[in-house]
Amino acid sequence: MPENSYHTALVKNHRWNLGVNTLEGSFFQVGFAFFVPPVILVAYLKHYTDDQVVLNLPILISNFFMTLGPFVMSFFSARITAKKRMLVRTSLFQRLAFLPVVFVVLFFSASPAVLVPFLVALSVFYGFWGVSSLFWQETIGRSFHPEKINSAMGFREGISRIAGFVASFLVFTILDFVAFPGNYALLLSLSFGFWALSYFTIRRLKEAPYEGPVEGPDQGDRGSHWKNLIALPGRDRTFRWYIAFIVCLYGFLFVGGLYTVVGLDRFHSTVGTDQLTGIINTVTAFASAFLAFFGGKIADRLGKFWGFFLFTSISLVLNVGMIFCTDYGAYLALIFLSGVTYVIWIFELTTVLGFSPPERRHEYLAVMSVVKLVPILVFTNLGGYLANAVSHEFVFALAAGFAFLALLILVFKLRRHL
Repeated sequence: MPENSYHTALVKNHRWNLGVNTLEGSFFQVGFAFFVPPVILVAYLKHYTDDQVVLNLPILISNFFMTLGPFVMSFFSARITAKKRMLVRTSLFQRLAFLPVVFVVLFFSASPAVLVPFLVALSVFYGFWGVSSLFWQETIGRSFHPEKINSAMGFREGISRIAGFVASFLVFTILDFVAFPGNYALLLSLSFGFWALSYFTIRRLKEAPYEGPVEGPDQGDRGSHWKNLIALPGRDRTFRWYIAFIVCLYGFLFVGGLYTVVGLDRFHSTVGTDQLTGIINTVTAFASAFLAFFGGKIADRLGKFWGFFLFTSISLVLNVGMIFCTDYGAYLALIFLSGVTYVIWIFELTTVLGFSPPERRHEYLAVMSVVKLVPILVFTNLGGYLANAVSHEFVFALAAGFAFLALLILVFKLRRHL
């Protein structure tokens, strides 16, 4: 299909895909509200340990496999024309792989030894999720026109996170009134149910058929494919600065689940542990919905630079504030700001989809996935170690420093290109 016909199909399918994508996102986000790794999973593990390295593992596992998957699958994606077909297949395995996580929590939570099978099951689940994520990103890229994708994703995330916010009240109720560990088993069971609904919804997306080159111009065998990925940043100076910006922006990974841990440590005498976990989950769900809508409108009207500027500034203020926060009300305000960490990925994804042509899109997505492995592996582990060895406040200061560096790169190197 010629390029103009491809874009015509994108425009024609926009309204249908907007509705389907938003409905699918709402089912998925409701399921995610019962699961949230930095809140729900960290609170679950805190019943067994106070080791910050262990408490950071759900965040490390989720981010590691979610970024490794697109890189590994990029070679195969280059040779697949119909992205949605692969998305449907891999998403099915992703949902089924979550069942062992539910079973472990349900049947093995009586002993601290549950940590090992729980983390193994979580890793398997995220492994399948990582495999499907590249096909989801590429399907989204072939479902919306580049000029409308930012507002479409902002709309999806805003609506879906409002649904997640409503669901968070049920999370609060379950954590407060159902005894441990049944409360967590019930939450994860609800996650599976709503993710199953999202699977049947995502099948209704309409992918615009693209008949341009299936492979990039420098691709051939596996060796040349990997070499091409390595060379890609060298050919694009703006892309190099964007990579540096993303690495610094992801400095919030130093903190990991520390936002939740600090609240549980500082305010457990004010509010019970499980009750506070529910409150944190509700506040972050509302915040992420608001910030997705607000940030999406800013990026759509003023450009991605101002969207990134807003989120980077919030990350800086958030981590500085956490250093000095001793008031419960101020803590909840900062937890609201922490919702930014749940929506930054929207602008990162739409930015990459915007400047990459369809036939090379898998390459840019693969490079970005590898780039993010650095902060995921280094920052998350180092942050947990430093929280144990030095202090929580030191880790917040480190994250704030990286946010400041990201702000400098954004203003002085990327402003004209976003």
